[in-house]
Amino acid sequence: MKFLLRDDINKFVMSEFDTLVNKLLEQKPDLTRSEIDETIKLKKDKIGAGYLTDQGALFLIASDLGISLSEPLKVEMARRHQGDAIGGAHLPAEDGEQ
Repeated sequence: MKFLLRDDINKFVMSEFDTLVNKLLEQKPDLTRSEIDETIKLKKDKIGAGYLTDQGALFLIASDLGISLSEPLKVEMARRHQGDAIGGAHLPAEDGEQ
């Protein structure tokens, strides 16, 4: 059994967060990363930093802008890990190959 270290988990979470930010920036090119960071800070200040993560705030911001970040990320993550076994099965390749 393989265990993940805290640093490994933090790297994964950060890369997932960065992927979400990039998706938001792709869909709203008039936004800047610094504007997103500031809006995240404002959301967390309003709700309470102890109750909301940066990623949670990002989902709220995207929702306020009428953008859904969750579904495309799930598909992208599945494609990225298509060689990883899940329950003994492999995910099909993007073009239908095994």
